[in-house]
Amino acid sequence: MNCINCYKEIPDDARFCPYCGAKQPEPAKQEYDPGAGQNGYRQYDREEPVNWVPYLILAIVSTICCCPPFGIVAIVFAAKINSATYAGNHAEARRAARNAKIWIIVAFVVGLFAELCFMALGVAGGISEYYYYY
Repeated sequence: MNCINCYKEIPDDARFCPYCGAKQPEPAKQEYDPGAGQNGYRQYDREEPVNWVPYLILAIVSTICCCPPFGIVAIVFAAKINSATYAGNHAEARRAARNAKIWIIVAFVVGLFAELCFMALGVAGGISEYYYYY
């Protein structure tokens, strides 16, 4: 288990971190279940971590290809997913994943809209040049 404050490895049954002294959360409740996996115990109140890799990749692609200001915000939230997951704060990781997804979509939409506007201006400029010469 990792400390919630300094993120160092500590024993699973520690109530306080031996490095920084931070109080650790209570361990998850375990109940005996003969149909469960290892040793017949199933661990409750445990959330699955968020996979941060696809968010980070899409955030980088949206920054490079579409809209850098919004893409950078998406990269920041995607990086927060990894740090929150590593700290064991799954609720914060899910919140950061939701925000990263929103900013990735905004970056793609704004980039696509800007690209369409530039194409329309290019076509309009090309048409006016065509009529000017002929």
